Amino acid sequence: MQYNEDVKLNVFLSIIDYRLSKNSFSRPQEQVRLLVKKLHGLISGKLDTLIDIGGGWPPQYKPLLFPLTKKYINLEIKKGIGVDLVGSVYDIPMPKLSVDIVTLFMVLEHLSEPKAALVEVARVLKKGGYVAITTVQYWHTHNHPSDYLRYTKAGLEYYCKEAGLQVVDIWSQGGPFLVIFHAMELNMTGNWRTIFSILFYRLFDWLDWVVYKHNDTREHSDSVGWSLIAKKL
Repeated sequence: MQYNEDVKLNVFLSIIDYRLSKNSFSRPQEQVRLLVKKLHGLISGKLDTLIDIGGGWPPQYKPLLFPLTKKYINLEIKKGIGVDLVGSVYDIPMPKLSVDIVTLFMVLEHLSEPKAALVEVARVLKKGGYVAITTVQYWHTHNHPSDYLRYTKAGLEYYCKEAGLQVVDIWSQGGPFLVIFHAMELNMTGNWRTIFSILFYRLFDWLDWVVYKHNDTREHSDSVGWSLIAKKL
């Protein structure tokens, strides 16, 4: 009986937390929305093919991405709900120059060879095609042992350049206040983590906007992570 009550409380708190913070700046869903908006400004009409690498089981962002493309493909490493293509980011089972947009949402940190992955992405992209990426600079270790790397702005620009991709837009997912918030939140467990988020996320999000405009503008600065759009040269 106590277990059922704990589950009900957890679900109740999670719903409140989601409703209060779902559109806040550093949340992954908001960053994907922002990327889609920016991509709409770069393309005209729907493009032919989009590959969402590591989209999930089922694909979490398909409803947001579908307006960009006539054909959405969720590429995962194994079969599952909503998986359209099984394969590896290091060996994408698509012909050369066949894809208009590739997305890698919170995937790069889980790759031991990011340069090789981006080179393969560039191989399947048509000339003038785009890759959209979100990844972390600060985050706790997750999905151990497949969590390998953290990225700075300069690091992402370097890897893209090495793969023949030109960064056309890159922005921080949140500055020092949100880094502090997530450093505390992500090291809590259970309902305490959710309660902390309900009470303080919007405050830290607001402080980060007021003081830093959610941007990484200082010479030595902290960022929750990065979102970027790069183009195949």
